[in-house]
Amino acid sequence: HILKFGNKYDIYNIVLSRFELISAIMYEENKKLIKNNIVIIGAGNLGFSCLIHLLDKGIKDITLVKNRDTFFLKNAIRILEDEYDLNIITLNKIEKYDYNVYIDSTGKKEIITEIIEKSKEYAKVILLGTPREPNCKVDLLIIHRKSLKLIGAHEICGVNEVYRNQLLIKLLEKNKNKKSYIKQFVNIYKYSIEQIKGILKEKNNIFEVLKYDL
Repeated sequence: HILKFGNKYDIYNIVLSRFELISAIMYEENKKLIKNNIVIIGAGNLGFSCLIHLLDKGIKDITLVKNRDTFFLKNAIRILEDEYDLNIITLNKIEKYDYNVYIDSTGKKEIITEIIEKSKEYAKVILLGTPREPNCKVDLLIIHRKSLKLIGAHEICGVNEVYRNQLLIKLLEKNKNKKSYIKQFVNIYKYSIEQIKGILKEKNNIFEVLKYDL
């Protein structure tokens, strides 16, 4: 299933939409659970694109916990607040564990463990970021007694490729008119724009390029 974009979408849109795709698939599978009183932990590419996706779904009761506090991030938040006409609550750490939904984009085991231990009953904990640290010890009795929902959110496992590609195209169309400052906040890691364009010229399957090279 080959996706050929030509010059229809700029590279910033492609990268934003690729990261947002992870949240989009997660949301479609769990939309009945993700309604209000939500906290996103981590304001990197994954967390920020998740914030954009939920805002585009009309969800505004969101708190963002920052893992960095830069001038660039502050400006991006300000632009989002103007675009969506709301005040986004940003914190440097979780202050109260009274949210309905926790979306972790960091993958850090100490953060995930603390959420499970301190969250209120019936909370939903979504692992959006990939846990990369071994030996994460979680007391299963806590999950059982508090009736927590622990949800993995891998965007490839168990997802039909045709559906995934169709969803990516929808995101690309949606994000065409996003302010360039917002699109550029979701960055391309260590690759320069010139390197990315070179990669895209070398391969036909753009989705596979984004999946494995970014």
